Formats: sequence, C-alpha cells, structure tokens
Amino acid sequence: MFRAVRNWIAPSGRRLATRRPGRSIAIEPLEDRTLPSFVSAPSFPVGPKGGERSNPMAVATGDFNRDGKMDVATANNDSKGISLLLGLGNGAFRPSINVPIG
Repeated sequence: MFRAVRNWIAPSGRRLATRRPGRSIAIEPLEDRTLPSFVSAPSFPVGPKGGERSNPMAVATGDFNRDGKMDVATANNDSKGISLLLGLGNGAFRPSINVPIG
C-alpha cells in the first residue's frame, strides 16, 4: 500500500528524500479501547440534611483547595447556601461541606 519514500518524486522531477538503510514506515493497527459498562451513574447528596430540599441550581468545578484534584461546588437555592465536594482523585468525593449564605 505504501511505497518507500525514495519512490516518491516531487513535481519538479527531483526526489524528495533518500531512504536510509534499515528504516521503513511501519503502520500498526490501533486497539479498540471501548468497554461496555452497566454501572449506574453515582449521585452525591449536596446541601444540609443529606440534600433534602436543597434544590441545587448551579454547578462549578475546579481545584478549590489546590491539591491537584477536581472539586465540585453547587449553589443550593432552597437551602440558601453552597455545598463544596472535595475530590479524592479517583472520581469520588468527600462528604459535602455546606456553607450558609444567608
């Protein structure tokens, strides 16, 4: 399918490159890295009383405590506060820290 580089000729009639001995183009097929999963999405309660009637309205992600792991903050409408979930680095979070706003 692929010819050696030395067989390719530029439009002007000169060769583009010469082939070095012992080197050739190698094409390898890529692996299929799909993995079917039947695991339900995790849920994380936010707000006071285990998230009961907190009504989160907005979500923000970032490294809030500067430990190199993604954290999540939610703005809770009915509980009038924010909840901060500190990331563990493996896709899970510590229990929420709830801060009343007023």
